[in-house]
Amino acid sequence: MVKVLPISTISDRVHNSTIKVRRFHVKPSLKLPRLSKHSKTTGDKSWFVRCFKEFAENTALHGYNHIVREESTKGERIAWIIIVLIATIVAAVLLYISWQLNLETPTITVIESTHYPISNVPFPAVTICNMNSISARKALRLAQNMTRPSNVSPERLSKLFQLLLHFQGVGDAIKDDYDLLHNILQTNQMSIMNLSSTLKPTCDEMLIKCRWKGTEARCNAIFQPVQTIEGICCSYNYYGLKTNNFPPKTALSRPKQPRRISSCGFQTGLTVILTPNTDDYHSSLFSSYGIRVLIHDAYDFPDDNAETKAISNKMLAFIMVYPETAYSTPNVRNLSPEVRYCYFHDEHKLNYMQRYSYVNCLAECRTEIAYRFCGCVPYFLPNNGSYRVCDMNEMMCVRENRPAYFGALPGLNKTKVGTAEPNILHTPCNCLPDCQLNQYPTELTSATLNRTFSHSRMSVYKGINITDHTSLTVFFGDLVATRYRKDVYQNWFSLLGMHYKNHFAEM
Repeated sequence: MVKVLPISTISDRVHNSTIKVRRFHVKPSLKLPRLSKHSKTTGDKSWFVRCFKEFAENTALHGYNHIVREESTKGERIAWIIIVLIATIVAAVLLYISWQLNLETPTITVIESTHYPISNVPFPAVTICNMNSISARKALRLAQNMTRPSNVSPERLSKLFQLLLHFQGVGDAIKDDYDLLHNILQTNQMSIMNLSSTLKPTCDEMLIKCRWKGTEARCNAIFQPVQTIEGICCSYNYYGLKTNNFPPKTALSRPKQPRRISSCGFQTGLTVILTPNTDDYHSSLFSSYGIRVLIHDAYDFPDDNAETKAISNKMLAFIMVYPETAYSTPNVRNLSPEVRYCYFHDEHKLNYMQRYSYVNCLAECRTEIAYRFCGCVPYFLPNNGSYRVCDMNEMMCVRENRPAYFGALPGLNKTKVGTAEPNILHTPCNCLPDCQLNQYPTELTSATLNRTFSHSRMSVYKGINITDHTSLTVFFGDLVATRYRKDVYQNWFSLLGMHYKNHFAEM
């Protein structure tokens, strides 16, 4: 039988009783177990194996998952390890070869678009040169008015003016004639530049009527006389010089930038009615009557690098221009000029020309090389007045050294270069190609000019008695142009991408 005590009684007993608590003390000599060196190494290996296994199971690289697959045998794992190592070595070798190719060709040029609007490309400069370098009437008139020796007739002196063309390397050198003409010019206080500009047919005499984009314009308002390798010619849309040769009033209305056009076809562009004045021929570099048309960039010096077309008199000529433009990305600009092998327009300042281009740099380089050889420069080379123009008595030096300063690489003629390939980076003038440029390939279509049955553009020919005249039209042949992009051949992103691509290919 269970005896039940009251609650108060239980409480009193608990209160009066003594509770003994036993304390347990840990002896100081007791130490926790330590991991051995072998155990720590085993843990590191386990961590590495675990991480490698996780990487191999999740990577997209082929072969690694076969190494850690549980159902693979030991022999299979060893085989896959060897395959992965070989693939990695081959990828590294290919990567090294790719890097070496990148060092040899750091940049690459590709076609970015074949439908680039022509409104984004400046219209080319059109330079027109009369094949007749000396006006017969002007030469005879000047010879009659000049003071000359008694044994030199006006007719003979007029013939001596042909020696001006010898600066271009033509004709047979006769030192006595050079000295004679030099003495006559010295007596009359006339320089070679003055003689050339006096005898050359002027733009007003050659250009009869001009039209631009279908609107008639005064020829002397859009054409200016400029110095070229053939002497003074007439140039349209030319901005190569730091100054221009327009009259002061006309220069104010001239656009600050090269003209542009947004349409194509012979009804647009530039149309010029001109005459070579065949009855006034005296001396020419070419065995023909007519004109030479140079199509080039608006900032480039007009020389043999330009697209050149020869047009005879009594012709109706159409020159169709198909522009091509090229630019370089900012990544190319970050490279040094020696690596990218080109200059931007604002990187290399020139003395005479307004903007840097490879053509302009070579033109000024020819001037410097000619001055270095002869102490003077031929009158047709770029010169801002800092170089003395060669006189007739210095013709022999000019002719003898012409191959040195008028070659593709001025200062490096065939004799000096020999069979070895010249290093363009170490040419005398340090001229490099352009990082950005506009080129103007052309096509010429021509026919005989006959106004008998024509009813188109009557105002162009109004008031002109067609004799030996020529009609020239220069226009864009298409609404679109080809655009090229110059970029780095390989950067770190493409290099890494090439590595993984090669690795995948080997797997």
